[in-house]
Amino acid sequence: DEAAVSIADGKKYGRSFVGITPLINNPLSNCKVSVLSCVLPGYGVLYKFFNSAVHGSDYACFLNDITQFVRIHICSSNTQIVMIEDNCKIHCTEEVENVINKLEIAVIPTVPYSPALNGVVEGYFGYVKLGHCEFYSFNDLPLCDEISIKETWTKISNTKFNDKILNTLYAEWRARMAKCVEGIPLVSGHIKINGFENDADRLLNVKVFRHYKEVIYT
Repeated sequence: DEAAVSIADGKKYGRSFVGITPLINNPLSNCKVSVLSCVLPGYGVLYKFFNSAVHGSDYACFLNDITQFVRIHICSSNTQIVMIEDNCKIHCTEEVENVINKLEIAVIPTVPYSPALNGVVEGYFGYVKLGHCEFYSFNDLPLCDEISIKETWTKISNTKFNDKILNTLYAEWRARMAKCVEGIPLVSGHIKINGFENDADRLLNVKVFRHYKEVIYT
């Protein structure tokens, strides 16, 4: 998924709510830094910064990079990789579709306007955005440049977004999937994850049978 840090000058005022259903009222022309992120439950987060809004070509390259990383460091070359994404326009370009076919991965889009179904990465973005509030105030905005934004994002991701938080988000996502199967409507905010904690914890003990010589990547 993607997120952005924007600035607002003059009448082009923008606001953002921190949480699982982010809302941004600000033109992309005011974008300061964009980031594409892939959250891997049980392993961590892969992300890439951009100094402008991201496009389909950027997303295609990102899919290629993270798939290569996963094939080399996590799973064997015969393992089926399944990714969840939302319905953003940049996910649906011809270039992206060609890369998906080339990599032979499965990319499943969520129902439009349902960020809760993509709750793991949305929760990650919400957590990092909330963490930024500890580093910046409105008086500090003139000093909020690209370098400081990236440094803060990396610091929060590496030191505060730990396995416990990640697995809680994954357990909550599994709980939402179960409710969808039962036909229960989606609700905003967090839900109970009773019964799904163990399923998330087992990800920390997954054995990875991997050797770099197995990679067949063109």
